[in-house]
Amino acid sequence: MKRTVAIFSVITALIYGVLGCKDTSVSAPGDQTVIYNHPLAQAGLSAIFIDGVQFPFNDNFDYAEYYQGQAMKDEYSYYLDRGFHSVLNFDLNADSVYLSLMLLDVDVKTGVYPISDSAFAGVAQISYRFNDSLTNILVQKTLSGSLQITKVDTLAKRISGIFTCMIYTPLTKTQHLMEGSFTDLYFRLGEAGGQVMTADIAGTNWTSGFSSAKLFDGFGNINGQGRSSEHFAIVMRTDESKTDGYESFSMLIRKPIHPGTFDIEPGFAIYSKYGFDSSSGKNELAFADTNRTLVPSAVVISDFDTIRRRISGTFMFNIEDGSSRSPVTVRNGKFTDLFY
Repeated sequence: MKRTVAIFSVITALIYGVLGCKDTSVSAPGDQTVIYNHPLAQAGLSAIFIDGVQFPFNDNFDYAEYYQGQAMKDEYSYYLDRGFHSVLNFDLNADSVYLSLMLLDVDVKTGVYPISDSAFAGVAQISYRFNDSLTNILVQKTLSGSLQITKVDTLAKRISGIFTCMIYTPLTKTQHLMEGSFTDLYFRLGEAGGQVMTADIAGTNWTSGFSSAKLFDGFGNINGQGRSSEHFAIVMRTDESKTDGYESFSMLIRKPIHPGTFDIEPGFAIYSKYGFDSSSGKNELAFADTNRTLVPSAVVISDFDTIRRRISGTFMFNIEDGSSRSPVTVRNGKFTDLFY
């Protein structure tokens, strides 16, 4: 999920290199209008139209996130260093094709905001990639546009809105109309306010950062997290650290999902440890373990809500693959109202 954010950060860095520091001369949000003539998205999803035709995303994994304070420093230090105090990001279908709208220095509330190619206070910066010719990695310009946040529910962590903008490509001298909506999209208020899981994970001669005494970032993906369309993925991870790296843990269970008990098939429970490489400045995979045989009755789904797009359950099992860390024990696993 963070791949798209990383791409946006690079693009924004290039923009700031040209434009300089924070701009406060934009129009007030109330001066903008939104003209949108397409159907609204289904609950929990987005619907995006290009020149009046709906774009067929293969992976409808949409979400929004809001960061400020320490959480913003951890996730969006680039903007914090430039004087901004909060980030509200809409990440729609974030994979090889995507659209993102990012707002700086706004409260999470209803309102109308102009859309721009650059990040300014109170302006929705747009980033997108639909194909090789319709991507703002190329020199393209947003001629006009606006975003309207139509509904916010901080208790249920849901947010809705519509947007419209006109894109111009100088190379081909063509214009494209981008319109869309997101309806009851899940959004998290920083890491601690996001979808969370707990578990105790341990291995031979090795200590894990996972603990049932602490909440960890997690999510579900009904499309199998890119590994298997026949499975549902449940994924969690520890916080990244430049001294300890981070850990990730995922398990895939066969669809259809329903309240009940599920096995984990061979190779579909995966623990990974990443260490920080100071020479490259990146976290690199140190080792990984997976189950070589079927793990029976490993996951119990207690609730699967297709309207709210939430899943709850528990899990407990061993990962045995013959490595020096085997068995990796997973105990006291729990996820409650996990977004998918």
